[in-house]
Parts: sequence; structure tokens; C-alpha cells
Amino acid sequence: ASYTYSDEVRITHWLLYRLRVHRTDGSSVYSKVTRVEDAGFTPPLTVEVHPNPIEDHKLAFVWAATDGSESATVEVHDLSGRLLHRHLLDAVTRGYEQTLSLPHLERGMYVLTVIQGNHRENVQFVIE
Repeated sequence: ASYTYSDEVRITHWLLYRLRVHRTDGSSVYSKVTRVEDAGFTPPLTVEVHPNPIEDHKLAFVWAATDGSESATVEVHDLSGRLLHRHLLDAVTRGYEQTLSLPHLERGMYVLTVIQGNHRENVQFVIE
């Protein structure tokens, strides 16, 4: 038998998987544990903003990085490039939703920038 499965989890180095197989007689068995490694296709730094447009001036985002030991800096800029907010992110926050309160920003489009080492990722977001 063969099967395929696409997992939305970002691999930073490697993950362990095992399958639970449900048999037609109602019983279940587990497969052996398999190690899945990054084949070099994972970008070094990614950022996602949800929801976008943001609600109640609270910017919720998740960042992921292949270098899990290094902290990152998050910045918010207006479209002219002016720095409006800067915050340090501890490395342990990688992969977990973070929230920035931005009550001082007016309606408009902004850029969230996450910087880790030599890597930089930008995401535009809207405040309505």
C-alpha cells in the first residue's frame, strides 16, 4: 500500500513521525518512528500575519526560522520606511503566535519586518 500526506508544519531541522493505522477489523497499530529532515527547501526565515487586516490594533503574527537559537527583532514601518515600533523576540517564541499592541497607529498599510541575523522577512498588513 502507498499513501501521501502533506504536513503544513515548518521543518527547522528535522521532525519525528509515526503513523497510527486503523485496520478494517477495528484494531489499530503504530508504524515505526521515522525521521524527516529538511531537504534545504525551507526558507531561513518566514513570517505570517493573521488576520489581515488586523483587528483592534493588535497585530498577531507567527515567525519561524531555521536557526532556532538566535533571537530576532520585529519592526513596524509605514510605507515611507519610517520606523514606528521595534520589539525584541526571544528565540523560544519561534513558531508561536505573538501579539503586538499598536494603538498609536492610524488606519492604513504598514510593513512588519522580522530580522534574524542576516535574514529579513517583510509582510504588509492593513489597519482598518
